[in-house]
Amino acid sequence: PYESYKKGIHNEESILHGYNRTESRLFLLFDKTNMKNYRQKVESIFGKYTDEVMELYPASSDKEAAAAWEEIYSALFFTHGHHWWTELALENEIPVYEYWFTKDNKRLGANHGGEEVYFYGNMPNGSRLYDASDAELGTSMLRYFRNYIVSGDPNGDDLPQWDAVTDPGVIFELGDKIGSVKEQYTELYPILDKR
Repeated sequence: PYESYKKGIHNEESILHGYNRTESRLFLLFDKTNMKNYRQKVESIFGKYTDEVMELYPASSDKEAAAAWEEIYSALFFTHGHHWWTELALENEIPVYEYWFTKDNKRLGANHGGEEVYFYGNMPNGSRLYDASDAELGTSMLRYFRNYIVSGDPNGDDLPQWDAVTDPGVIFELGDKIGSVKEQYTELYPILDKR
């Protein structure tokens, strides 16, 4: 896809995509990152750029090392691709709507795939895994998705305005709050790009 977009070979008239706050958490369930191996893990991926990454994601305890590694892993394997999809869409003058799903619940929460039950309107009725705030967010997200499918623009239905991306450093949060926020990996992406 990257090469196709660089060549301008695509058929989208607009794009809606995004990722979740804790994309990598489930993938790292059995990972044992700690202060002893944190730097080594970073170095295995970033090589000579390790110090730059360690400066962005410092750790002084095993808990902090595990949390930092989770963030780096999310950017490396999940969010960086979305970032470049947005960048390439902008280069090709395609309107792009990028989301950051942050809602916690008792099921998948903001982990990988956690947003799907909201977007597709299949939240189970009467489930103890979701509450009224989940149902409200799910209604909004389903409306955004439906509007996008119909028109290529998620806006309408008196929903909070979701502007097409003009700055890849800004993303649209869907969670307890709905609206534009600063993208959390903007300082890491340039290091990922040059490694």
